[in-house]
Amino acid sequence: TVTYATTKYSLLFVGRGLLGFAGGERFSNEGLGHLRYTWIEPRRYHLEIFAQSDYAPTRRLDSRVLVGSGVRSVIRDEEAFAFSIGNSLMFESERIDVAPSAGHSDHTSVLRSSNYINLRGSHGNATARFIAYYQFDISAPSDARILGDFELSTTIIGPFEQTTSLRYRLDT
Repeated sequence: TVTYATTKYSLLFVGRGLLGFAGGERFSNEGLGHLRYTWIEPRRYHLEIFAQSDYAPTRRLDSRVLVGSGVRSVIRDEEAFAFSIGNSLMFESERIDVAPSAGHSDHTSVLRSSNYINLRGSHGNATARFIAYYQFDISAPSDARILGDFELSTTIIGPFEQTTSLRYRLDT
């Protein structure tokens, strides 16, 4: 994760990748790239635009590309505690690996409402972060996703830190 911030905007890039082998065989392969531009003036409401691309064959996701825009409301932003909520619209296009006999298409394109809550708390050299998303298809609200990320980071030396993360994902 790389963040560049000024007094007027912030630019966030998140990159994740996982490649694992056991006994000479690949058992995991996934990647994600997320870019977000946020206007941070005025201080309470922030406009943001974002784009993301990811793949995860273990979840049968061949590719996902999405773009969106929305508003983040900052409820509290202090060094020890931060709390914000947001809502955006995003266009998502997915290709998934489904069996030929499946009743589901291998390619979908939908407009989703993406709603989230973001919490951060710090004490001493430890920081906890939690973000949860509820995303539903505008034309079929029962097609929803719930995503959650929890991270606990502790400083080791200087800018180096150890982070433990837990991710939750539910797709109806």
